[in-house]
Amino acid sequence: MINVRKLSAFLLLVCASLFVTPAHAQLQVVGDGGPGPVKAQHLTAELVSLSPDIAPGGTLQVGLVLTLEEHWHVYWINAGDSGEPPKITWTLPEGITAGPMLFPIPSRLPLGPLMDFGYEDEVAFPVQLTAASSLKPGPTHIDAKVTYLVCREVCIPGKAHLGLNLNVVPGAPAAQPVGALGEALGLIPKPLPPDAKLSVTGGKTDFVLNLITGGRETNAEFYPADQDQIANAAPQPIEPTSDGVRLRVRRSDDLKTLPAQLHGVLKLSDNEAYEVTAPVTPGEVAPAPVLIIGFREGRALAVGAARIGEQHDIAVRGEHGGVVIPVAVEAVLLLLLHAAGADVLRRLLPYLQGDEVVDQQITGAVRSRRKLSREWRGARKVQYGAVEVVGILLGGA
Repeated sequence: MINVRKLSAFLLLVCASLFVTPAHAQLQVVGDGGPGPVKAQHLTAELVSLSPDIAPGGTLQVGLVLTLEEHWHVYWINAGDSGEPPKITWTLPEGITAGPMLFPIPSRLPLGPLMDFGYEDEVAFPVQLTAASSLKPGPTHIDAKVTYLVCREVCIPGKAHLGLNLNVVPGAPAAQPVGALGEALGLIPKPLPPDAKLSVTGGKTDFVLNLITGGRETNAEFYPADQDQIANAAPQPIEPTSDGVRLRVRRSDDLKTLPAQLHGVLKLSDNEAYEVTAPVTPGEVAPAPVLIIGFREGRALAVGAARIGEQHDIAVRGEHGGVVIPVAVEAVLLLLLHAAGADVLRRLLPYLQGDEVVDQQITGAVRSRRKLSREWRGARKVQYGAVEVVGILLGGA
């Protein structure tokens, strides 16, 4: 089995070597260590701070800001199938120390058959500086040498020499989080709240993450902190639950044995993500019920339903052919009740509920099952007897 990530890394090195001529075996460094933005290939790099002042014994947030050309990206701490994250090497005055570089919420970035984890447009990586209480007042300078990989269809390695002038000021007030750096500070994944709970079940092909937050979640993505644990490019289907969400993540083909725990970032939206670590319990979790309706059956279902009720902005899409026909929600549920039976619909209800209009239509459909008579007979003439549920996969809810 080919290791996709190792092959990708090798190809990246080959591609990167194309940008290094024999006369310049070392990458050219842009910038001279002075303050201000530095323009490089496909991005601009700058060292910024929330304030020009730092107090003895205090802290100050600084950060690396990368502004990228359209469609180019840089990487999260785990780059995915290819790439490397930015790195900073500091030269600091005596009495000032730098904490780790923090990474805001990443995005999934498809690149051909691969999936990268990273950032487009603009991203800031915060770093906290801490000043010793013995630090003497006056001007000071911090120096940063940055390495990065910026990618589109090709990847280009780069180096930037950046700097920032600061003032050591006793009693300097706390800085407000503003600008790109302030925004990034609000996007650093947080620990799970005390009332939230994450469990992970590891099967032969999938990890199933079950997150309980107390409310229904409709989006979720998992970004592993460790490489070669998941199939990065595989879809991550979700199953909203009444008190959270269930996320199914494909195991990496290179992962021969289950890890003791799964560590990474669980993203619920572009503005909400949590750093999580959970033990992996061996086992299999059946998928949620899936309703499959063929093109012919879906078309007949839509036509029959449209004759029964008022139209809403809900659509039934044929499995083959891609036809979308607006239909009445209640009418569709009535037809499903007739074709599949009340027990099936009852098991599907948790996956349909959550929208006020849909909830009302579900209630109306259940109450109206015994009142089909005339409406059902009229719809049945239109559908030529073709309404049938081709397949209903009933898994554990």
